[in-house]
Amino acid sequence: EGKFNIRRFHDLLLSRLRRYLGEGSFTDSLTSLEDLAAQCLHNLHVFRPTSSAQLAVTLLHLPRYHANESRLQNQEIGLLAIDSMSAFYWRDRFTLEQLRDAAQGSSRANLPPNPILHVLKSLAKFRASHRPVILMTNWGLNPLGKPLATGEPESPFYRQHLHPFPAPFEPHGAAEAVASLESSQPQGGNVTPRGGSRPRLTESGLPLHYHITLHPSPID
Repeated sequence: EGKFNIRRFHDLLLSRLRRYLGEGSFTDSLTSLEDLAAQCLHNLHVFRPTSSAQLAVTLLHLPRYHANESRLQNQEIGLLAIDSMSAFYWRDRFTLEQLRDAAQGSSRANLPPNPILHVLKSLAKFRASHRPVILMTNWGLNPLGKPLATGEPESPFYRQHLHPFPAPFEPHGAAEAVASLESSQPQGGNVTPRGGSRPRLTESGLPLHYHITLHPSPID
């Protein structure tokens, strides 16, 4: 979303290093906490795509980037973070609605899929080849329940507005989320998944292991 602040990230990194390592552990060393933070930041690579298509293409080219980038060739990619998956939601939705309107009265079977599908498939491919931890942020737009008189949502969870993104808190998506998670786990020779057969992955092939919902603090 173009809001990542590298200076703020540097300050947070220094604060965390001081908390866990302490300044005293580096007093007799040639390496200071500032130098250590600088070394850590050499392993941080930031990409700024401007559309869902660019995001999908960037993810598809990450293996080549990893192989050709001198600072990364001998390093393992431990974390892949996308902030946020909803960054191009309104633009993609507007484009899809225009295409659907143009296809009225004709066959709509040839309409392109939601661009988020290409992003999820690219993520699934990169996960299969490099096995990083993938962290994706997502907007909360529509609460599952109706808002109360106090203004707080009745449910702490939100409906999924990205499709075909996993929707574990909705009836139509909960079973798919469980099946996707079970399909991603290694199966022993005598282990039979739930239902007697191996569950299928969702359309994107990307399982969701954890979902954390954050709420802003109310302001008087």
